[in-house]
Amino acid sequence: MGPVDLSQGRALFHLGKLSMNSQLAVYYNVVKPDYGRDWQC
Repeated sequence: MGPVDLSQGRALFHLGKLSMNSQLAVYYNVVKPDYGRDWQC
């Protein structure tokens, strides 16, 4: 099993005269290798 992600986006909204879009995403690696750093403090 590889990385799992959760994402939410809004296609288009207006900020004054500008058209914008936005997206928020969160990724998590379910399985990590035995060798390598543990970046969680």
